[in-house]
Amino acid sequence: MEQHIGDRLREIRAQANLSQSKLGKLVDREQQEIFHWEKHGRILASELPALAKALHVPLVAFYTNEELNSKEQGPIDWPLQLATAELSPQARAALSAFLRIVAMDAHPSTPDGDDHGGDHE
Repeated sequence: MEQHIGDRLREIRAQANLSQSKLGKLVDREQQEIFHWEKHGRILASELPALAKALHVPLVAFYTNEELNSKEQGPIDWPLQLATAELSPQARAALSAFLRIVAMDAHPSTPDGDDHGGDHE
């Protein structure tokens, strides 16, 4: 899991077109620390909210391989992000799955283009 977070940090930073040095300045860390986090994945959970905010991604971005499209997601709820930072990985995964279901219900569509307004039988 540690290395996965480091890999995701590198991917998200690259997508944001930020150098390690620039990201380090945004989160008040040295470039070498960003390099170490990406290479070894040993990032304290308390560091993730600042990284997420600097990179304009939700915290869950560090735990999933899904593509992130901030235009589709809308504004990030930072108080919720900070609260979920303390959840266990299992609870975070369950919350993420629940939020995906809620988002699908809010914007339902069927292959034939018929929108049933989220009603389920």
